[in-house]
Amino acid sequence: MGQVTLGTTQTLVDALGRARRAELDAYVLANRRLIAALGDAASRGCDVHVRLCKRPHGDARLGRTNEALARRLRARGVEVTLAPAYGPHSRHDKVALVGSRLFIDDRNWRSSPDETIVIQRARSLRTQTKAAALELERRLLAGGRGHDVLVSTETLGPGPIADVVAARARRGDRVRLLYNAAEGNAAARETTVRKLRAAGVELRPSTANHKVAVVGNRAWLGSANATAAGAGAGRESGVLVGGTLARTIRERAEQIWRRAQ
Repeated sequence: MGQVTLGTTQTLVDALGRARRAELDAYVLANRRLIAALGDAASRGCDVHVRLCKRPHGDARLGRTNEALARRLRARGVEVTLAPAYGPHSRHDKVALVGSRLFIDDRNWRSSPDETIVIQRARSLRTQTKAAALELERRLLAGGRGHDVLVSTETLGPGPIADVVAARARRGDRVRLLYNAAEGNAAARETTVRKLRAAGVELRPSTANHKVAVVGNRAWLGSANATAAGAGAGRESGVLVGGTLARTIRERAEQIWRRAQ
C-alpha cells in the first residue's frame, strides 16, 4: 500500500492545481471550490475525468443537478460520465486519483473541518463492490481488539454490519452507532434500530453522514452504508488504517457523537 496519510478536500484541490491527469468519482458533487478546481485543471491542459450519478437515490431533482453540473464541466474540457444509480455499473464510491495519489472519502467531498480523506499511493483508481467494502468493515468490527466500538453510517438497515455490532454489544462491549434517521428505507431502518437497541447498542441520530468504524487502534473508512441493500452490486470504496490515522478518525467520530446528543 505504501505511505498512507490523511487529508481534506482542500488537499485534493491543491493536488489538482499541479496535476496532468485526474479522475474523480462522486455520487453528487456540490463543493464549489472543488468543481472550480476540476474546471481550472482541464482548462490548463490536465486530462480530467469525472463520474457522477445520473439520478441519485432515484431523485429527479438531484439528477437534473448532476446533469447541469456535467454540462458546466464539459464546457471547460472535463470528460464527464453519468453512471446509473443502481446495479453493477453504478458508482457510489467517493474516490479520486490525481497523479499517483489515491484520495478516498466517506462523503461527497465536503469542505467541513471534520472531512477526513485517506490518501495513499496508487497507479489506478481502485474501487470495490459494496459487498467487499462492507466485508472489510465487518472483519474489523468482528475481530478488532478493544471493548469500545464506534460506528457511523448514513443509511442503516439489516445486513452484516448490524449483525456484527449487535453481537459485540451482546458479549459486553460498549458499542455506539451514529445513523441518519431521515435516510434510506424507513421500515428497514426502524426494524434494525429496535434490534440493535435490544442488543445493547447505543444509537444516536446524526446528519453528519460519515461512514467510519473504529475498534481499538484500527479504523475503517469508506463509501458503503451499513445496509445489505445493493450489496454485491455497484462500485464502492473502503480502506483500513491504524496508528495515528485511526486515532484521528476516532477523535473526529467522538466529536460527532458528542454533537449528536
